Amino acid sequence: MTSDMVPCRGCQKSIHKTAVACPHCGAAQRTKRYKSKLAAGLLAVFIGGFGVHRFYLGQWWGIFYLLLFWTWVPGIVALIEGIVILCSNEEKWDNKYNEGIPGKGEGSAAVVIVAVVCVFVFVAIVGILAAIAIPAYQDYTIRAKVHGALVTSEDVKQRIEQYRASKQSWPSANADVALPDKINAKHIDALNVGSDGVITIRFAQDTGPAAGKTIVLSPRVEANRLLWSCSGGTLADKYRSRECRQGEAK
Repeated sequence: MTSDMVPCRGCQKSIHKTAVACPHCGAAQRTKRYKSKLAAGLLAVFIGGFGVHRFYLGQWWGIFYLLLFWTWVPGIVALIEGIVILCSNEEKWDNKYNEGIPGKGEGSAAVVIVAVVCVFVFVAIVGILAAIAIPAYQDYTIRAKVHGALVTSEDVKQRIEQYRASKQSWPSANADVALPDKINAKHIDALNVGSDGVITIRFAQDTGPAAGKTIVLSPRVEANRLLWSCSGGTLADKYRSRECRQGEAK
């Protein structure tokens, strides 16, 4: 059809509008680099949160993705954009980004390079997230076990308070508050009542890095109230509750 014919940019002879080069003089008909739909889609899906797909398409406003990537919003938007790009019509894509001229194999190298880059970047991101998340999860599970052990101590504290109220003195051994020497409790290797009613808890092997470490609960009387401090012992602060790290009374 005549409407599908356009003048060559070099020799001005009529050629089809989708011709990459003129069949008469060989002049290239494209004025800018070919933009592969597949490459753009892969960039958007895997690393679009940094605006890479927008830079690939020559759109300067990809800088906003880069500035806000830490909010995760650009990543979500880019994922949606990537799906839309991959599902878009080839002809419409070429009309929008490639002057209506199809690639005919031009974008194959770009797709391979982008795919390799995306895989490496994706693996690196997953590795970084895993390096952050796994230790954080492990610390969380240990804190949960430490908290469970402290729950066990609530009964012991009540016994000490009752002893203090009835005898006007502090217990100095487990037997004083009717406790066995060996406490059979989850996550606890040993629980001992010592001088001045101090409770020392040693954590069991199932608490990982906390195993063998101790937390000390020290009672004190203020304004006729019995308060407890849990800042003592050898347990690392990161496994303690906030009040125990700061040594606040509870």
